[in-house]
Amino acid sequence: MSGFVQCFLILSIFLRFLFALFCGYKIQIRYKDKEFTTTKSRDNKKK
Repeated sequence: MSGFVQCFLILSIFLRFLFALFCGYKIQIRYKDKEFTTTKSRDNKKK
């Protein structure tokens, strides 16, 4: 059952990124010691 929960969490994070890209919101995700920030702008460049 824990494997299902991990898959669900990964899918939810992925959907948040897609939602941010399509709808133009800024989302910050902190996972353990890593931090992810997604923004929508005209000059959106991956760093």
